[in-house]
Amino acid sequence: MRHKTVSSKVAIIGCGAIGVTTAVEIQDRLRDGGQVTIFSKDFSPNLTSDLAAGLWEPYLLEMTSEERTTKWANETYQYLIGNWDKGRYCF
Repeated sequence: MRHKTVSSKVAIIGCGAIGVTTAVEIQDRLRDGGQVTIFSKDFSPNLTSDLAAGLWEPYLLEMTSEERTTKWANETYQYLIGNWDKGRYCF
């Protein structure tokens, strides 16, 4: 019996900063040559992301330790700078 190889197919709804980031991250992790497709009702320049200031910070973390918050902030910063340096995003 022959087995058919099936590639992953992933749909992302929305093409703002979060949608594109999610699509890129999933595509990077697909090991089967799968396909990621982004669907969106609106496109730039009519996205909320087009008006975003590009700020990030820990928010509403009252019950999270300073150590854990600092770890998250450092990891997030390295992730964002790494992607910027690689020219991965146009945001």
